Amino acid sequence: MRCRWILNWKEATGEELKEDLSDQGCRAKARLVIIGYEDPDIDVVNNDAPTLTKDGRMTVLQAVASHRWELLSFDVSTAFLHGRGDGRTLGIHPPPELRESLGMGPNDQCALDGGAYGRIDAPFLWFCEFRDELIRQGCTQHPLDPFVFGLYSESKDSSTGEKSTPKFHGCLGIHVDDGIAGGDETFLKMLGRVEKRFKFGAFEKREFKYTGIHFRQWDDGSIEYDQVAYIEKIQPVSIDKSRKHQTSSPLNDNEKSNLRSIVGALQYAAVHSRPDIAAKVGELQSAVNTATIADLVQANRVLAEAKQHKVSLMVLPIQPELLTYCAFSDASFMSGKRSGAHQGTLIFSTTPELLENKRAIVAPVAWASKKVPRVVRSTLGAEAAALSNTVDRLMWIRLLWAWIKDPTCDWAHPEKLLKSETTSALVTDCKSAYDLLTRTAIPQCSEHQTTVECLLIRERLQENCKVRWVSSQAMLADCLTKTMDSQALRTCLATGRYVLQDEGHVLKTRSDRRQRLEWIKGQAVDEPPVEAESCQMATTNHHAQPLQDFWKWGPQGELIRVHVRPRELKFTPIGILDCPVDLRKLETCRVTQIGKNRSERDFWVGTNAAKNVGYAWTGSTIFFIKG
Repeated sequence: MRCRWILNWKEATGEELKEDLSDQGCRAKARLVIIGYEDPDIDVVNNDAPTLTKDGRMTVLQAVASHRWELLSFDVSTAFLHGRGDGRTLGIHPPPELRESLGMGPNDQCALDGGAYGRIDAPFLWFCEFRDELIRQGCTQHPLDPFVFGLYSESKDSSTGEKSTPKFHGCLGIHVDDGIAGGDETFLKMLGRVEKRFKFGAFEKREFKYTGIHFRQWDDGSIEYDQVAYIEKIQPVSIDKSRKHQTSSPLNDNEKSNLRSIVGALQYAAVHSRPDIAAKVGELQSAVNTATIADLVQANRVLAEAKQHKVSLMVLPIQPELLTYCAFSDASFMSGKRSGAHQGTLIFSTTPELLENKRAIVAPVAWASKKVPRVVRSTLGAEAAALSNTVDRLMWIRLLWAWIKDPTCDWAHPEKLLKSETTSALVTDCKSAYDLLTRTAIPQCSEHQTTVECLLIRERLQENCKVRWVSSQAMLADCLTKTMDSQALRTCLATGRYVLQDEGHVLKTRSDRRQRLEWIKGQAVDEPPVEAESCQMATTNHHAQPLQDFWKWGPQGELIRVHVRPRELKFTPIGILDCPVDLRKLETCRVTQIGKNRSERDFWVGTNAAKNVGYAWTGSTIFFIKG
């Protein structure tokens, strides 16, 4: 294989001699890089890189926060040069400088026995060497995430003398050559021995940047992380004035490249620190190949929203034996411009108080916004598919945490292991799915595939997981399924508090309200009725009010439906249970007030009753009483 020099100027470390620095105070750096694609075994050699999963990283962070250890970050200098060869006989053609220095002939080659930059399997060989060193130092490799390691020591019960749960000293995660860790004195001594074997280029504590994410540890052990600086550096796409008004015009190659750039940059933030924009970024990703100027404008809007609403997430110091998880699952079916069904998953770490209908602390651990991977026929089918995927993700995270606490646990049989773990919660706003999951008798359902899927989920819930139902206004994963306002989720992330209420109490309250619809007539014209909530986000100074449409009476006796929640379809009272008057008493004409400046008069019956306006709007719909 051939090789070449890569020359670069680097910042001085302060250890260099003055004559070795440039006039600008920089040091020269030369790196010999192999042209790896010339490897004869490129198709079969192991070339996977040690990349820490998001769930693995969050498990490490949670362990550090729960034990109130100091958060650490390190990177290994010249990591790829530490790898040992895999036994293959490889040779390189050295550059002229190296050939001259070693006195080699024109046809001589160098044997490549170890790791080298550019070698196709260099990351894998480096990880194998690092892993073996950690194991020699007493660490145990996580069976579910091979790039997470824990340090444990045997522990014996003082009364019986028998072995008990191993004592946990610390853990670390490795992402290529960057590590994140935390532990007690025993762990720090072990890490010091590892540093003697692999020189650390940087070793930072409490506040640092790791894989593009800014981390900061507070005095109480909690960890805050964000990508505010990263998002601020993303530049919006410049659109020519002549093109801005051509919203339906397809993008040219240059515009499409710019769209891919901004969407890719936003996607990295949406995956790691910004669940509030995940659905919007996902919609832009799916539209890239057929994108128009409108999509380019929308990408700039999403970027502006991300910059305007800065979000920081937390990892809370919850005691390890009290830590549990609450997963929110939601789905949308044929909503807005998005075809098919889309699902949203949002998993929080919390305490058992949440399941006791008490105000509890919550912190996001994992989230996902994606298309349902199969064809569904209804909203219930979409909700069932979303619940199935959410249960899978919840089980995985619980297993990761169970092993960190006790590496001797029987992780290969999760159905048994999770029954002994702290009870977790699965939250849905679909009452039909909730009934299928909780009732002993199988309710009538025309979609038998959905019924079977719900029954399978019910079996999974035997793993010490309770299903809870909330109203749609309190579903935090709602903004992960479609493009909508994410302020409710951002409020919960900012306050770090949430509370569940008993489902039976909520349903009873809603039933009583339906029997008192005449009360609406006595409401003040400008004040919406108060709706009982099944969940509420608790704040220290105020309570965020959920967006909810409501009825009111106009000054001339007209009936008005006020649309607070953005919608794209015109409103018709057909099928609306809380309409305060008999539909037969209404005139067939209606007036749709879109915003403040647009008003349309048509009919609320017929083929155009639920006409799509073409964009999200708020306002009101006015109906007139006969006679």
